[in-house]
Amino acid sequence: MIEYSLKEAEKVWFISDIHFDHANIIKYCSRPFKSTEEMNTTIGRNWNNTIVPNDVVYFLGDMAFGRGSRKSRWWPQWLNGRITWVKGSHDYGVRPSSVIDVIVPRLTKSLLIIISPIFISLKNSLPIIL
Repeated sequence: MIEYSLKEAEKVWFISDIHFDHANIIKYCSRPFKSTEEMNTTIGRNWNNTIVPNDVVYFLGDMAFGRGSRKSRWWPQWLNGRITWVKGSHDYGVRPSSVIDVIVPRLTKSLLIIISPIFISLKNSLPIIL
């Protein structure tokens, strides 16, 4: 189990399903962008303006997707933070590197993240308590 103090928890981030380079996600999710280039630039800039290099980032899958997209492993070199990556259904070829601390294989169980630590018991869940 990982536990953070309140001060440490201010530097812990959770994010998923960015879908860099995925043109159709703009339409499917009504994202406010005219192109994948605009989306990629805006999301990357917002990430780096919010997350500093030593922050802890739990990335919960699907960094990039789409025909002609760059591989998921390409993106972290441009993003701040120490990334623990839980592979998503579109994350191929991702390996630990200087910018990715840990790779967790695609989970066959649910991931339960408890932000307010009260006792919750759910079968087939992996707890992370903050």
